[in-house]
Amino acid sequence: GPPPSLLPSIRYRLENLRSDIATKVRAAIPGTSGNVAAALIAGVTGGIDETNEEALRVTGLAHVLSISGLHMALVAGAVLFLVRFGFALFPAFASGFPVKKWAAAAALVASFLYLLLSGGAVATLRAFIMLAVMLGAVMLDRQALTLRNLAIAALIILVVAPHEIMGPSFQMSFAATAALISAYGWVSRRSESSTSSASIGRWPMIRAILLAAVLTPVVAGLATAIFSAWHFHRLAPMGLPANLAAMPVISFVIMPFAMIGTIAMPFGLEEWPLKIMGYGVDAMLWIARWCASLSPLDTVGALAPAAFILMTVSLLALTLCQSRLRLVALAFVPVAFLFNHRAHFPDILVSEDARLVAIAGEGGALAVNRDRPNGFTTEVWRNAVAARIVIKPEKPMASFLPEYVGKPEMHSIAGRSKTESGVAANSEPATTSASIAELVAAAEESSNRFACRHGACIGLAQNDVLVAWLDPATLGAPGRTDKSSTVEQAASQIAADSPSVPDKRTEREFAKLFFEPCGRVDLLITASAMPFRSCGRGKAALIRASDLARLGAAEIRFEPLQSRSNKVLDQAGAAKSGD
Repeated sequence: GPPPSLLPSIRYRLENLRSDIATKVRAAIPGTSGNVAAALIAGVTGGIDETNEEALRVTGLAHVLSISGLHMALVAGAVLFLVRFGFALFPAFASGFPVKKWAAAAALVASFLYLLLSGGAVATLRAFIMLAVMLGAVMLDRQALTLRNLAIAALIILVVAPHEIMGPSFQMSFAATAALISAYGWVSRRSESSTSSASIGRWPMIRAILLAAVLTPVVAGLATAIFSAWHFHRLAPMGLPANLAAMPVISFVIMPFAMIGTIAMPFGLEEWPLKIMGYGVDAMLWIARWCASLSPLDTVGALAPAAFILMTVSLLALTLCQSRLRLVALAFVPVAFLFNHRAHFPDILVSEDARLVAIAGEGGALAVNRDRPNGFTTEVWRNAVAARIVIKPEKPMASFLPEYVGKPEMHSIAGRSKTESGVAANSEPATTSASIAELVAAAEESSNRFACRHGACIGLAQNDVLVAWLDPATLGAPGRTDKSSTVEQAASQIAADSPSVPDKRTEREFAKLFFEPCGRVDLLITASAMPFRSCGRGKAALIRASDLARLGAAEIRFEPLQSRSNKVLDQAGAAKSGD
């Protein structure tokens, strides 16, 4: 093909450079420590074993693996200090020129290069924007760490990527930064009012350093705990001691020698600084494992939305108010706990792409509709409903393979002219009234497990609520060789959002296949784009992939029901109306 244009060529070279750096890092530091080091330097994740990764999550040190504010601040701070220190070696020159501004400019350039080297992930980009605003304030003779600068950085990020405001990375980062600025401002004002000129000396400075070492993880941990509990349904009880023990290693061993090793790579001298960095990573992982072994249960379950909102309002009042008005925040905390105590965990969970559905069952079980569910999502859901085990689906008719395979004339959807019990296995497609009835029966026999077959799953939730999941793109028997099936054409067109409009016959055939479970279940979830907005006369509430693409993942809760005859699914009904 033609040679790439300038921007793709630069991106291609950067990706090659990142890959080469990660290879050299792993060559110098073997094992999991090398993979962690590669993630810290080049943003190349993967290869970290589950034991160490879980230990980092439990102890609140998982933020180290994502190149964000901590890493940017350490790199920029190191460059700022070294450049300014170098200029200070020449007092006559340093006193005649604005060397502090020059050092800030050098730190900004180094941070930008680190952004490119790390792959430019959203969290890294957000951290760079925040740092650029603060370094720009230094170059303009303004105070760097202020809530106004934080607000400017937030506005820039919302212009570039407005959806980030709903993500945990944005919320946790700005919550921690705002809380730290407010806390240090309060401490600084109290210190200025109580410090006399006679007390200035070595001991107050040491006391201030120790206070900062303790205050920083406490304040940041409390500020981010709200969003950690909301998004991931877990806290880090050992986060404070783990961060107190690990942060000196990260700040004075891991990141400085990571920067030295990266600078030395073009000269082939990276081995010894990277080995020292590896010792620091080993120490950090040991601290994480040790603290994780002492950690109590960290799962808190899903927060009630009202409790989350009240806790966020409380945090805003504490960080933004500068007078005693911040004490108003204390009034929101007990009310938030009251709301959360009265709430119950979700009964049904649906991922934002509608590919994964889970039902919270009795005895701490979480039933999912896929043999190989997404591990991260499943773990978050398991924490949300305080489940101990994940139950994968059963396939009661997995061996059934109809004889109509390859016969186009047999692909049309049969109506209900025959009784459900009398439908022959070789006369209908795989998912029709007979197989739906069998899936319903199988689901009712095993209430804590989905019954699945060829693109259709049905499970029984609490209070006898039947939940069906359909993937129209894969409905039907496996192994079909005929590609002219009207049902398959309609499913593939709809699933691919094809601009071509299927003819009326195709729509009718697909509608029959789609509406079959509508009259048999209470909630129907489809994993492809659908032309139907509801189940028509069917009793099922419908949740489509296109709805979730706009509104996000779904949590469904329902009140206790009296009987199957008056079954009502309020939350699913709200989803049906677009609430």
